[in-house]
Amino acid sequence: MKIREYIKKIAEGKDLDEMVKLGEMLEDTLVKLKRYDEDDYDNMEICLYEMAYGKTLTMDMAEDWVTDMEPSSKWDYATTSAVRKQYGVADVDEISFYVVMNMLYSDMSDVLGSGDDVESVKLYIQATRDWLNDEDAVEDKLYNYWKYIAQQYK
Repeated sequence: MKIREYIKKIAEGKDLDEMVKLGEMLEDTLVKLKRYDEDDYDNMEICLYEMAYGKTLTMDMAEDWVTDMEPSSKWDYATTSAVRKQYGVADVDEISFYVVMNMLYSDMSDVLGSGDDVESVKLYIQATRDWLNDEDAVEDKLYNYWKYIAQQYK
């Protein structure tokens, strides 16, 4: 079978209708795969996501992650966005800032504090910046943390 050749030819033709049909065939095939091997399905789904969007979190992914944090998260997106603007944190993506502030609260509130006072919030801001701007970390650190440690995509 020459499936790769067929797919390449369809992609080179750039015919939108043909690409839609190909996408539908792929989706049908993956739905069938999910019934037999959910791990393979999950791996293919995340691979397709990365091909489409890169290694970045969408707002939906971030909200799901923050909502499921245990013992708990603290801030909603609007609050972390306001804090980010108030303290001039322009070097950090808003969605990443939202996730990491909550992740640090969930995992380290015993160390960083309640987050209810200015000094505690400043600690969370600095810790969030440090976590995201870690120079010796792997590329796409937060996405990889989500994928391999938090395992939110399963």
